[in-house]
Amino acid sequence: MFDAAEESASWTHARAILGVRVGGSPRKVALVRDAGLAEDAKILSRARAIVAESGGTCVEMPVVPTSDAGQPTALAARIATFDVVVAIGGGAILDLVVIARACQDARTRRTIMSPQRAGLVALPMDAPVRPQIIAVPTTIGTGAESSTVATCIVEGSRRLVLGRSLCPDVAVFDADATAGMPRDVYSSGLVEIMLRLAGPYIAQGTSPAYSARVTLGLASALGELAQQPPSRSVREEVARIGALSHSPHLAYSTQAFGTRGWYVANELATTASVSKMTALIDVTPLIWERILDGDERWGERHRLLEFWRHAVSAPAPDDPVLGFRDWTLGLGAAGLPDVVRERIDPVALADRCLRRWGYGLPMLGALRRDDLVSLFAELRNFAAPRASVAPNLAAVRRALGERLTTKGGEE
Repeated sequence: MFDAAEESASWTHARAILGVRVGGSPRKVALVRDAGLAEDAKILSRARAIVAESGGTCVEMPVVPTSDAGQPTALAARIATFDVVVAIGGGAILDLVVIARACQDARTRRTIMSPQRAGLVALPMDAPVRPQIIAVPTTIGTGAESSTVATCIVEGSRRLVLGRSLCPDVAVFDADATAGMPRDVYSSGLVEIMLRLAGPYIAQGTSPAYSARVTLGLASALGELAQQPPSRSVREEVARIGALSHSPHLAYSTQAFGTRGWYVANELATTASVSKMTALIDVTPLIWERILDGDERWGERHRLLEFWRHAVSAPAPDDPVLGFRDWTLGLGAAGLPDVVRERIDPVALADRCLRRWGYGLPMLGALRRDDLVSLFAELRNFAAPRASVAPNLAAVRRALGERLTTKGGEE
């Protein structure tokens, strides 16, 4: 049984929604949860008790997220008669629930599921927002509980779906929900939030001064939290920063599709059958190398240097590329296994990226086929650093230290 004294204040809004009476009748609640959660998990006990206290009727729906394109449509039919869905799980569960809600409308379902080459689709402004969704994330990093973007599988590929109707109505940040999270998942989540803050900031373009200050402040706070043991309070703070990282006020930039590394990593993850973050951890340093070398199609050098200075405290290297690799190694966030890296086909992967994100689509901007082939060829041949060689990075750092003082004169 849960301890009521430990209940997160973020349940207050959820209680208000659950307590609403429509025509005098109690609300019908679907509790859609990750089937992997233990039956006696504290967060399940708390959710069940809160729904019971509201007087609502509750039906539990344990779900295992799959790559089956029909899963959102099937779930849409199951939740159609409910007033509220309490979704408890990681990003895959939360994405599934919001996509299922959208799929209740035939026009919106066609928008999401129809065959097309683009990797991103936008929903109509009047897409359905019923039933209401209370999102309770059990992992940290995706920020799906506060995001207007969700991912689903269509024709064997990840498709990004954009629309304000995809954002859950309430996000609950409860440390009991993340108590059983494996350390590698937590570490990966820290990296994901940091990169989501970094992407729009580094992208070529301009952003309001307030947006820049808030972004750098959140990156600095996250860097400090990453050095602490993941206690209850630390996990809740990290989760809240993750939710804030989705704010359109932070992502504001004159480069609407400036975070090109995410699109590239999305295709790498699909073809390599790994997570998006596993791909991003290896792709990011190679892209940052190109930014530091002056290729502004990927981002602006001075903004990358400024972001990194704020993001990670000493003793991380000042060089963003080496610093990022050291930081992820220290966290235990792993990139691609060597056996997967060696199977990369740079030409085929570049063509896939261009088909889904380029060739007239705006996501890859001015990047060309040769640019992507070069990136993936370097990734295939790159020997991933290991913890056993981490101390030797200091010598490499010294050898490359002149880069920060000879290019652009920012330092």
